Amino acid sequence: MSRSAQLLYLLALLQMASWDRAGAEDAAGGSTSPEHVLGSQLDADRCLSTAQRVRWTGVFGDPYLLHEDCVGAVALTDDGRIAYTVSADGAVTAWQGGTRKRRWHMDICQKWSRTNVLGAVGGGIAVFVATEGETVAIAMAESRVLWSVSTDSAVDAVTVSPSGSRVAMRFETTVVLSRIGDADPFDSSQSLQGCYSALAFVDDGHLMAATTRAQLVLLNADDGRVLRETAPLGGKICEIAVAKGGAVAIAGTVEGDVHVVKIPSLQLRRALRPRDGELTALAIEPSGGQGLAGYLDGELLLFSLETAAPTMPLARHASMVACVAFALDGRHCISGSVEGVARVDKILGEGAPPGGSAAAGYAMAVWADPTSGSIGLVTDRGYVAAWKSNSATPRVLAPGADEKLEGAAYCRASQRLLIAGKGLRAIHLRDALARAEPLAGALPESTTSLAAVGDGRHVIAGSSAGDLTLLPLDEGAEARTWRAHSDAVMAIATHPGGAVVVTAGKDKAVLIWETKTWARRELDERREEKVRWLGLSPSGHRLATASQEGFVRVWDVESLDMVASFRPENPDISVESLIPVAVAFSPDGERVAVLDSGGGLNVIRASTGALEDWMRVGMDATVLEWSAHGILVGCANGVVKQYTWQSVMNRVTRPR
Repeated sequence: MSRSAQLLYLLALLQMASWDRAGAEDAAGGSTSPEHVLGSQLDADRCLSTAQRVRWTGVFGDPYLLHEDCVGAVALTDDGRIAYTVSADGAVTAWQGGTRKRRWHMDICQKWSRTNVLGAVGGGIAVFVATEGETVAIAMAESRVLWSVSTDSAVDAVTVSPSGSRVAMRFETTVVLSRIGDADPFDSSQSLQGCYSALAFVDDGHLMAATTRAQLVLLNADDGRVLRETAPLGGKICEIAVAKGGAVAIAGTVEGDVHVVKIPSLQLRRALRPRDGELTALAIEPSGGQGLAGYLDGELLLFSLETAAPTMPLARHASMVACVAFALDGRHCISGSVEGVARVDKILGEGAPPGGSAAAGYAMAVWADPTSGSIGLVTDRGYVAAWKSNSATPRVLAPGADEKLEGAAYCRASQRLLIAGKGLRAIHLRDALARAEPLAGALPESTTSLAAVGDGRHVIAGSSAGDLTLLPLDEGAEARTWRAHSDAVMAIATHPGGAVVVTAGKDKAVLIWETKTWARRELDERREEKVRWLGLSPSGHRLATASQEGFVRVWDVESLDMVASFRPENPDISVESLIPVAVAFSPDGERVAVLDSGGGLNVIRASTGALEDWMRVGMDATVLEWSAHGILVGCANGVVKQYTWQSVMNRVTRPR
């Protein structure tokens, strides 16, 4: 192993052993940096290349951006195309949207204290404050430091006016208001006396602050006069955010309450509690319709300021959320955590599935259609989203009826999603309204698995009794049911061309069915393993089986000979404790992706079983699909992630 590889491996073990990250991107210029560290690799020479990409980390989110230490401030350009982050490692970085590469990077001071990295952005000006009182102002578009000064006392809070012309800094019992320019701001500053717990500019002439008595006050930024104040709201106000135009503001308390007030009257419109837990960061959508809250436990919540209901699922952080912000277009938000991770999420409009992992449910199925170029996700609560593979904007979004689904399958031939809940229904994904239409024919009682037959005219369902039911999708045709296994049907795999169907049962039998005659062959009559997951190669010539005993085996469908055998590996869990939870072939059939119960994604050579790549994708990963646009991973919190590898770039088109 090379020296650089050993260094990466050591950094991974020290910094990321306890982290559950979706991945990271390479920095511009290929320099050695935390973006390259994937963490706890089996072998640093075997790990994914630095060209690896993470496309989505929220339901429609963008990749992670990494620092070595706590992310203390984040910001986005108006259109969300450029992200700015500042970290306790003393670094300020601008990230290019789309590619997620660094536009520029500054080490503006020595390593700051992890516990108090402050920052604020307005009008293209960023002001960052270290615990020790070192304050730096940067013109972001020019990547130029305007000034850097040190104060005798530590700064507790900082805010910048919307135009970027003024800054307010709070010391222990004083607020200093200054104009931003190339000169030292303290040469022309004024001081306001008072104990304030949070600050936010309404506009260049007005400042909103929270007192230690939980009152909100509106101050004249020129002379410090109190223009309005509220009665005590209760709790300890820790965050204030003002909507674009200064008509609405929200104030969050440590206890988790969010107060919505009108400006300039400071009339309390409503008090909300989006969820229980200690609130650590808060932002308001520019239009004033939604709030974004971060919490001590890492939860990130986008919620309605009318009802407090979640409006879109967002992936949580692994540790405390330190800062959040919206882009002025209202379609992007960014969040940073104390573990050094920042993430950009694209925000959907009306009709987005109610958010949070509990509301959206876990991913039952993901699909990728090479013909239409779409990918999609369906959860156990019936929430369906489909979008073009090179876009994060959903093409079809079907809110669920909070109905527990028993199975779901995508039919490429008809571009329909088949869902089994209260009967069998089909969602036509060509239809922008995505209505779920009932289909004729009854599902077997206690459906355990569902798959679309490749001809696009039938769906096959397995039951807990071991029956298979072939249901026609055309009206007037009759369904057929027969006993296939002596116990529950655990998995079904179908060939895209419709020639072969494979089933696995709790009776340890794996059966291969020729769809022309429905004659069957048994894969391994010894029945030594309980196979729970199946995958057929696109050509239909190879079959991958994954068993509860922990083995993944690749078989030749024609001869029924075993071609390769593999057991998942994970640096954090013993091999004996690992089991595969999903398998999928690459588009060329040469590789198999394997999800394991330890949150690892293994990529093996189908002909030999040799492990080629491994990375951590999360303990909540549940389903898997490999298409020409990369590997899709569906998670238990309703999140879908997409990855591509350089090792298959000669066969796979990299998404833009």
